[in-house]
Amino acid sequence: MRLNCTVERRDRQLASLAMKGKRAGVSVLSIGQKSGGGEVVIVHHSVTTKENTSYRVKGNILKVFSKFLNEGKTTISFANPPHDLMVKADDNIQLKSFLNSIRLVLQGKELSRGAGGLSCLDTNVKVHRPKTKLVIAKKSEYPVLEGFPRTLLELHIPHLERSTFDSRILKLNQLRVLDLSDNKITIIPHGLGDLPNLSELNLANNELGLTSRQPGAWDWLRGSKLPLCLHKLDLSSNNIPALPSFLRDCVRLLTLKLNNNQLTVLPSGMGRMNSLRYLSVASNQLRFLPGSMFKPLNRIEHLDVSNNPFSGDCITTSIATPKMLSLKELAARSVISCKIQVNESIIPLTVLKFMQGCDFCVCGSACFNPAFSKILYSDIRKVACNVIIGPGENMFKPFRVSLCVDRCLRNKFAENILS
Repeated sequence: MRLNCTVERRDRQLASLAMKGKRAGVSVLSIGQKSGGGEVVIVHHSVTTKENTSYRVKGNILKVFSKFLNEGKTTISFANPPHDLMVKADDNIQLKSFLNSIRLVLQGKELSRGAGGLSCLDTNVKVHRPKTKLVIAKKSEYPVLEGFPRTLLELHIPHLERSTFDSRILKLNQLRVLDLSDNKITIIPHGLGDLPNLSELNLANNELGLTSRQPGAWDWLRGSKLPLCLHKLDLSSNNIPALPSFLRDCVRLLTLKLNNNQLTVLPSGMGRMNSLRYLSVASNQLRFLPGSMFKPLNRIEHLDVSNNPFSGDCITTSIATPKMLSLKELAARSVISCKIQVNESIIPLTVLKFMQGCDFCVCGSACFNPAFSKILYSDIRKVACNVIIGPGENMFKPFRVSLCVDRCLRNKFAENILS
């Protein structure tokens, strides 16, 4: 059996002399024996050093560390030579099969030759560098049967008019860049939110707007991994009428492109996206911008709001008398403030919807019954360094400003906003 992986070899004798071992490199580990029989050995084939190092299996393995096996990592310690092989495989299933073969050999059980068993060590092993980028420009190039290499870091599938999302993409745990632009995709599966390394996602020019109001259509945005690792998101030209409130949970998002949609409002929690530096909402139907964008020390570097009607009416609610907050609201505000990820498997669905419907004060805190709400016109350059507006438009745009009961109603910051 052969395992494609990266291996860092540590010589324990060098460690005692305060010397470093060799760096991790692309390798193949083979377990087998020569055609004439003999001892079962593990051979480390290195692509960087072109070396082949053999290790006996029986009576020579000191320990196998398997704590991080589900992450595709393990360490095999040998007695002679005194080496530690730190193995990292892209496919943890193959890694488990390889370790299972070692276990069977140590138990004295015989393994068959061929795939899944012992390899013939007489043949030369060709070690290829893993494929990290794949661009599919034609339908004829699409890997219908063979699938995608598990080592991919970038996958580009534009202009193929695909109407469905290929579920095999969800197995690419190393994927960092995914480009599915210029297709006809309507639904994104929930599993996309569980990819641990996806930092750039391009879904421009698809048809997500057709299903955007269906229950669960945006669940991929609140997966276990994506909100914490996504840096760039492009949803341009999808005819999206509204965005989910939990978009604010993408706390590391740097670039957000929403041009050419049907958005009338933006999520009120946009101001909580502290990492956001590039925001494009051109050619939508926006009536006003969220007041949470006034949050101090949170200016966007580039903001494009051109070709929007901005027909916000100057409607002011009366100042409410401060009330004692309920325990439900206090708990919800604390969860949102601490940016704790919650879903229907943790809290009741009614409470989840209650939290998603919250408003945000200009100070950045959540408020469910704002003491004051007002549509006011303000210079958009207060929230962004570089602003793009349409021909003939002025820099004063409407903002929907809300004030929470206990913080901002009586301080000077609120007075400056409302003046």
